[in-house]
Amino acid sequence: MGLPSHIDTFSESNPDPATPAARGRRTTIATLFRRAEVEPNKVFGSFPLTDNIEDGFRDFTFAELAKAVDACAWNLKETFGTSEQFEAILYMGSNDYRYIIFFYAAIKCGFQALFINPRYPIEGVMAVIEKMKCFKAFYSLEERAVIENIQSHRPGFEASELAPLSNWLDANPRPFPFNKTWEESRNDPVLSVHSSGTTGLPKPITFRNGYFATCDVLWPIPPGKRSIHPVAGIEGCQLAFSIFPQAHAGGLIMNNIRPMYSNCATVMLPARADYTRSAAMVLEILKRRSVDTISATPLLLENICQLPGGVEALRKLHSVLYAGGPLRHDIAETIAANGIFTLNIYGATETGFIPALKVDPEDYEYFHFNPYYKTVFEPVGDEVGSHELVIRKDSGPEEEELHSKRGICWSFGVDEHRTKDLFVPHPTKPDLWKYYGRTDDILVLAHAGKINPIPLEDIISTHPGVSGTFVTGEYRFPPSILIEPASKVADHKLFMEEVWPTIEKANAKLRKEMRIPKEMVAVLEERGLARGIKGQIVRKTNVQKHADVIDKLYAEREKLVK
Repeated sequence: MGLPSHIDTFSESNPDPATPAARGRRTTIATLFRRAEVEPNKVFGSFPLTDNIEDGFRDFTFAELAKAVDACAWNLKETFGTSEQFEAILYMGSNDYRYIIFFYAAIKCGFQALFINPRYPIEGVMAVIEKMKCFKAFYSLEERAVIENIQSHRPGFEASELAPLSNWLDANPRPFPFNKTWEESRNDPVLSVHSSGTTGLPKPITFRNGYFATCDVLWPIPPGKRSIHPVAGIEGCQLAFSIFPQAHAGGLIMNNIRPMYSNCATVMLPARADYTRSAAMVLEILKRRSVDTISATPLLLENICQLPGGVEALRKLHSVLYAGGPLRHDIAETIAANGIFTLNIYGATETGFIPALKVDPEDYEYFHFNPYYKTVFEPVGDEVGSHELVIRKDSGPEEEELHSKRGICWSFGVDEHRTKDLFVPHPTKPDLWKYYGRTDDILVLAHAGKINPIPLEDIISTHPGVSGTFVTGEYRFPPSILIEPASKVADHKLFMEEVWPTIEKANAKLRKEMRIPKEMVAVLEERGLARGIKGQIVRKTNVQKHADVIDKLYAEREKLVK
């Protein structure tokens, strides 16, 4: 069956989505169906057929994706009808391309898709659902138990199972009508995801169509500089490997928006793979597919580099993109020493990515944000000179246009956004900034002293026997450390003695009276630290989860002092 154009005519205010003239003024859904017309056989994505990589992959095209969306839209309409008010409808499934299919099907039916990480505690899931006033859902078979749990907490919540991915990609439905232009739909709220919940219950964050168009903007580049653009700035790349989960904003951009707005298709992990601990599987895929670039979390890159052949596999790529936090210092040094072209992407769910410029190899820890974006750094008044990154719209028509190219304009819709992300300036080079944690990471100790735990944790985590580190002690003294070993530890005391010299290196960064004594260190079981979907350590959750361990450290300390 053919794919007739969703929009019959194009104009200056409604340019053809398949042309460069439309950059920054085209919705993703219009781009999908237009590209399905003009280049139907262009590959959009790829995925392993089974959990066994040796069983091969399935590639699918723009035309197949467009037909899958139409088939899903008809199914959605038959099940729940359509919406005139962008009613939220949840999709919760295994980590595959059904998220993308459902996203566009929901748009066609007038709904606003809602994605929630199924691994979140039910309290967090319900907080988002209730805030979004959501009573309808589709789900994959793997997440039926989570949906049933939601229904037990929310009377009247309706849910329907979504067919397997292959069913949709093999579909050949009649076209589902949809003809909204850019001007008509740029302010439509089309998707809600949620915050990480690192400081409390997760909160919904809603994106309008214009948010995704900001990923399509090519910012001016100062003379002599090179841009870092995770969507359009990967010239020559035909296939990208992304490990970011579909329910996360990073996954949405890397797995959906990037192939939509570029010529780079995306290959993913098997749907049921643990994307935070899949380094061996990633290497296997890199061996079997002609991958040009990889998008990953720092944790996964660290694990890849520690495997035999891992660094060599990364050296063969055009580029390595990572987001979600800084790399461990020793891993970053290894990557830099091997000449691997890395792109450290900064962004957040509500802001999208913030455009940056390539830095010299020795400055790999630093960001050089594109000056045309006009980021603002405001000092917070601590002893190391850290600054909070602020996005602010000034007055004037030019500022209005500039702000419309920022993601925050289309999510929170505010004129000023304080990111809570801290940076420190390069000691000698202007305009270079190193990530230094968050304002809500800062520990205020019992004697009112303040420490940033992130640099300490990064140093301790360089020990090969350590998988993760958590420095705590809010309103207590002295600070304490929970250590997650990389493998099962038979003798905790012996392990502590092995790690202590590395802890001393971290202590050297603190004033003497702020340092962490040996009796304030506890060794957890393997995988003991709670982590978010990007692999980051979730501070508040770990304080709650390990309250007994932390309390015991301070109780024993009091006995020693007395």
